[in-house]
Amino acid sequence: MPDGEESADRQPAVAPDARAPGLMLGEDVRVGEGVRFGAHVVVHAGSIIGAGSILAVGCVGVGNCTLLTAALTLGSAMTITGGATLVTGTSLAAGTVLAAGTTLVAGTTFVGAAQVAGVTTCGRTAMCGAGSTLAAGTIVAAGSIVNGSMFTTATTLTSVTSCWGGATLAAGSTLAAGGALAAGSMVML
Repeated sequence: MPDGEESADRQPAVAPDARAPGLMLGEDVRVGEGVRFGAHVVVHAGSIIGAGSILAVGCVGVGNCTLLTAALTLGSAMTITGGATLVTGTSLAAGTVLAAGTTLVAGTTFVGAAQVAGVTTCGRTAMCGAGSTLAAGTIVAAGSIVNGSMFTTATTLTSVTSCWGGATLAAGSTLAAGGALAAGSMVML
């Protein structure tokens, strides 16, 4: 391979940064005032980290062109891929995985190891519990609670809905405002 070229399967280069032990930052990473890094955090080129954000130990793979706005709290061992947008006041627990195209607005909270596929949107004050899986195209509206449930492609939860452990909504399902699914419920089209 000629000098200066990178293979398609490699992330762009990162370099050590003295702000935290093992911190690695890519080119053109913008870090806002008062950002705190835990040990062994990796942030790739082109990412923007807003003022007052906290990236805990081992937060890895903050991908190219990821936008983290002010006052975020990111737990340890998190993965955020390129193109994700997290807005002020978002909290993500240890082990949460966010794919490209995910948008989390102010006040969204992930309380444990959720898996979020690309092009997913979570509204203000939405809460997703441990073991929740949100597939691509899922919309979790303001005030919704998802706890250990799974949502397949293009599922929509409208305002103030609740889904508890093991609930499953199939592709294209919509749970209307005020709706609730008890543990083990399944909605199929």
